[in-house]
Amino acid sequence: MKTEIKIKQIIMVLVTLLIMTACGDAEKNKLENRAADYWKFKIEKNFKKAYQFLTPGWRKTDSEAAFSQRLITSKVKWLDSKVTKKECSQPDLCIVTMEITYEYQFRTSGSQKIKADSMVKETWILKDNTWYHLPLQKKMSQ
Repeated sequence: MKTEIKIKQIIMVLVTLLIMTACGDAEKNKLENRAADYWKFKIEKNFKKAYQFLTPGWRKTDSEAAFSQRLITSKVKWLDSKVTKKECSQPDLCIVTMEITYEYQFRTSGSQKIKADSMVKETWILKDNTWYHLPLQKKMSQ
């Protein structure tokens, strides 16, 4: 009898762990979290991780090295980001509006810097249960 109760308890614990793991994966892949993480990595200059958020098709045409190089040489330094809006025209296609705080360094006038906020609209696509960012153009250093 005691063995039967222990087995039931173990099964209940295992089921609970499986449910928690599934919920964790769902949260990790939630669009708002993916968009926030993408910008977090860009702000941290972890371009290798940020690159993984681009659509698989985009990554086939744009190398990680080229993506990183564009961001490294950008005159923009991102300081903060926040998801402000999500609009989905289809279940697998959304536009996410991000509020970005950045610093821009002018190449002329003694390397003067300005700090500003901007709203950026990004296209995100759901593929194989994961949200991916689809940039507008390769040469943009959003």
